[in-house]
Order: sequence, then C-alpha cells, then structure tokens
Amino acid sequence: VQNSSGSSQQSSLNIIRMKNLLLFSVVSAICLLVLAPEATQAEASPAPRWGRGGAFIAGALIGGAIGRRRGRGGCGCRRCCGRKKRGIPDGIISNQILEEMYENIATEDIEQCGLRLICELSQKEDHKLTGQEKLIMLPYSGVRVSDGSKFGLYDEAAWHGQENRECHKLYPLCGFSAPEIMWHTRQMNITEPILTI
Repeated sequence: VQNSSGSSQQSSLNIIRMKNLLLFSVVSAICLLVLAPEATQAEASPAPRWGRGGAFIAGALIGGAIGRRRGRGGCGCRRCCGRKKRGIPDGIISNQILEEMYENIATEDIEQCGLRLICELSQKEDHKLTGQEKLIMLPYSGVRVSDGSKFGLYDEAAWHGQENRECHKLYPLCGFSAPEIMWHTRQMNITEPILTI
C-alpha cells in the first residue's frame, strides 16, 4: 500500500515539475521576444483562455516570429526544408540573462521532460504545431550540438528532433510523451496575464 501511495506522490511531483518547467519555458520565450522591436508591433487576436493580456502576448510572439522570418530564402539543407528557422537573434538578450533563465529551467527539469518535449516537437512540421507548441519552440534553432550552456542543451534537443532521433531513448528519465506533456499544460488554465507590457 505504501508503494502505491509513494508512486502516486511521485507522479504528482512529476506533473508539478512539468508544469513549472513549461511555465519557465513560456516566460523565457516571452521575455526574449518582448525585447525584440518587431514583436511589439503585432496585433493580438482574442484568446479567452489566456485573457486579454495573454492574447496580446501570443499575438506579439507570433508577429515577432513572422517579422523575423520575412526576407529569408531556403533553409540550406535538404532534410530541414519546409521547417522555419527559429532561434534567438543576436543582440536581443545577453548571454548571461539567457543562461540564468535556462539555469532555472534546467533545475526544474531533472527528469528531462523539457528536453524530450523540445526534441519531439522539433520532429513535427511547423504547420502541424499548435499555437502553444510554436510558442514553446520559438527560441530554438536546433542547428548544432550543445555549446555546454544550459540553453545549448535545449537547443541540442531541437537538433536531435530535427535529425529524427529517438527522443524517448535520448531522454529516458521522462515518462511522458509530448502530447501528454502538452495535455498537462492545458490543465494549468492560465487566466491572468503572465507578463504585462
């Protein structure tokens, strides 16, 4: 009996960690893009689940991503054609601030569910990603192996996904697939804006 209650407590703890991790990821993406000048020019469409502030943030993030995407040609490789180039443009945020944010994310991600999520979402074509999934994927370009930084670990996970590697084997500590992780995040029911501008 004690083993099943311990397992239940561990499962609840895993869900809380997963929610914290994704909240950190969303907040970091918002912080990164709020600093981009083109992101502040986007219009928001209503999103009742997030409230008016959340709708503005979602619109700003998507508008910023579209603004940075304009004017770029092909992707330069056969395997990744059709995928958007993501990533943080140079000069938007200092490496120190970025690393501090991802230090917090990595602290919550002891079971590597964030890494597995990034890896699995990177395997999907961009037109098949939901709005929330696009928001999570926004900071990552996935073009190389980690440079040793905490952010680099997550960017490398995107790279592994784009290379169609087996994410569940690369990150075996996480017992949840990307759809399960995303389901748990939808249960968070965010009604207040995360960030006010």
